[in-house]
Amino acid sequence: MLHVVRSILCLLLLASTAATIPASRVAAQEATPDASPLPSAAEGVFARTIDIGGRALFLTCQGKGASTVVIDHGQGGSSHDMLPFQYALSRDTRVCLYDRAGMGQSDPPATPLTTPPTAADAVTDLHALLAAAGVPGPYVLVGQSAGGSFVQLYARTYPDDVAGVVAMNAVPPADPWLAESAPLMTEQERAEELAYYAGGEDTENFDWNTSFTQLDAADSPPEVPFLVLISTIAQCESPDDICGRTYGVYETVMEELAAEWPQGQFTQVEAGHEIYNSPKAVAAIRQLISGVRDPGQWVVSATPRAGTPQP
Repeated sequence: MLHVVRSILCLLLLASTAATIPASRVAAQEATPDASPLPSAAEGVFARTIDIGGRALFLTCQGKGASTVVIDHGQGGSSHDMLPFQYALSRDTRVCLYDRAGMGQSDPPATPLTTPPTAADAVTDLHALLAAAGVPGPYVLVGQSAGGSFVQLYARTYPDDVAGVVAMNAVPPADPWLAESAPLMTEQERAEELAYYAGGEDTENFDWNTSFTQLDAADSPPEVPFLVLISTIAQCESPDDICGRTYGVYETVMEELAAEWPQGQFTQVEAGHEIYNSPKAVAAIRQLISGVRDPGQWVVSATPRAGTPQP
C-alpha cells in the first residue's frame, strides 16, 4: 500500500475536465522555439521555454486581468495536467502555468542531484522564471499538492510580489502531521511515510522534512488573502484504508495551517485529489481573486469545515 500522503495526495492523470478547451488553446501550449523573438508574457497567448541561467523552464500564459494568477502543478505532474483549470480561470484574469525542473517541457536541474530537492529549490526556480519572462506582479499563487506547499514558501520569501495564495490539497506540514498520523498507520505505512518525507535523488522526490524547516524559518505569513482548499473524505476509496483512517488528522492540520495566516480561510469541497477539476473549487478561487481586487470581499470567517459531510 502506498504511504498516506501519496494516498491522500495521489498523482493521477486527468480523467475528466472542468472545462472544454478549444483546439486553438491546446495547440498554443506547445513551446515556441527558442530562436524566435521573445513575445511578451504580460499579454496575449504565451507559450515557450524561458532561460533562467543556463537551463530553461516552460511557461504558458493566457487571459487578461489583474492580478496575474500563477499555478504550480502537483507532484510528479506537469502543466499539461492543469490546462483545463488554467482555461477556466483565464476567462476574466491572466493565468500563467509552468513546468518545474525536469517535468513536462522544462530542463532538468543543471547538475545531477546528490541530495533531495527542497521547496527552496522550487521557489528559486519560479522566482527566476517570472523575472526572466517579465510576468507582471503581484501574483495570486495557486498550488496543487506539492505546489500547494511551494506557493506558501514563495509568499513568505517574496511577500512584496504576492497578492494572494491558494494551497490545494497541499502536502501537510511534517510537524505535526508525522506525529499525529503515525498512531493510525501500520508499521509498514509509517516507514513508507517517513521515507516519503525524507525524499530521494529525483527531481520530484522532495525532502519534505527540510522543506518544512525552510517554511518555519521563513518570514511570517504576509497579510494577503490565503485559502487552504482541500477535498472532503470523499476522495478516499474507503473509510478503512490509510487515506480514510488518517483523513481527520489531515483535515485538522490543514485547518490549523489556514489559521496561521492573518487572512487565512479553510474550505472543503467534495472532489477527488485533483480538486482543480471541481467547479466549486474554481468558484472558491475566483472568490479569493475578487478579494484581492476588492479587500472588502475577503472576510475571514471562523466557520470551520464548511464542506464536511454530515453523518
